[in-house]
Amino acid sequence: QAKKSELYGKVISDREKPIGEAYVFISTLNGRQSAVVKSDLKGNYHAPWIDPDTYILWAKSKYGKSKPVTVILNNGAAKRVDIKFGKLPKKKR
Repeated sequence: QAKKSELYGKVISDREKPIGEAYVFISTLNGRQSAVVKSDLKGNYHAPWIDPDTYILWAKSKYGKSKPVTVILNNGAAKRVDIKFGKLPKKKR
C-alpha cells in the first residue's frame, strides 16, 4: 500500500521575497487528483497527505500567476518545492 507524502515550500518573488496569502494549486498530470492550499504571511505553504504521483504546482496571488513547476513525489516522501513568480510589477509610490 502506498504511503502518503507531503509537499511544502515557499512562494517567492523574482527577488526572493516571500509572497504571503498566495493560493498554491497542486494537480496530477492527468488532472485526477488536485488540491489548493494557501501560503501564510511569510509565503510558506504545506500540503500533507498527498498520494505519490507526478504533480504540477503553480501559485496565484494579487501579483498574478507563477510559472508551473513539475515535481515527482515518491512514496512516503516529504519534498520541498519553492514556487517563484516572474518579474513582478514595481510598487506605485
